Amino acid sequence: MPESDTARWFVLWRLRQAVGARELVGMPAETINEFLRSLPPEHRATLLLDLVPTWAELGATEVLLETLREVTGP
Repeated sequence: MPESDTARWFVLWRLRQAVGARELVGMPAETINEFLRSLPPEHRATLLLDLVPTWAELGATEVLLETLREVTGP
C-alpha cells in the first residue's frame, strides 16, 4: 500500500470498485484473505462496507468472520 494518505485511499477506493464490478473473480481466496488481513482494521472496514456478500463470494469468509469478531469483541 502507498505511504501517502491520498494515494492509499485512492487504492482502497479502486479496490472497492473492482470488487463491486466483480473484477477479482478467479483470484485465489488465500491471496484475498492474506491481503485483507494485512490491512489495518479501518482500511479493511472501508473495503468491506456494503460489499460483504461480494467479498464472501470471492472467498474472504475467514476474514469477514475475524473482522466481525474484532468489531464486536470477544
